[in-house]
Amino acid sequence: MQVGPDGCPVDSDGDGVPDNEDACPNSAGTMETKGCPELDEATMKLIEEKVRFEFDRARVQDSYKQLLDSITVALQKYPDHVLLIKGHADYIGSEEYNQALSERRAEAVKEYLIQQGVQNPDRLVTKGYGETQPLVKVNERLSRRRTEKERAQNRRVGFEMNTPDMQLDME
Repeated sequence: MQVGPDGCPVDSDGDGVPDNEDACPNSAGTMETKGCPELDEATMKLIEEKVRFEFDRARVQDSYKQLLDSITVALQKYPDHVLLIKGHADYIGSEEYNQALSERRAEAVKEYLIQQGVQNPDRLVTKGYGETQPLVKVNERLSRRRTEKERAQNRRVGFEMNTPDMQLDME
């Protein structure tokens, strides 16, 4: 434990939670939240958004860059929080291929955020889920043309933001 010149434990962010007990020593919180600020409503809503992808692609489309820029700003506001970037694919293709594609999608979003200047990029965690977590169940007996809209909803990257001491939902 570091102590200041006054002999008291150091509290870098001045929130009353000593750094040795503070899960977020760079941003003020409360004792109840272990020194971490709670996410504001706008940030929670932002984190619920999805980045969609074209079929068989892992390129971030221009239409999603404003969303990702807003997430970059939110990450600046919460410098101690960790962002889980969750990649997904539709069912077309093998499970192995879709797993790799979902991982590439998550990595593409991470790389964009890093390019935009996210501080401490090691707090950006990626995970690919392949085709295992569809948002929309698709009738696989129908033609690809008839199921395109439903499958497109499953080709996405989602987010989860949490404090460093809490477990991210990696399942």
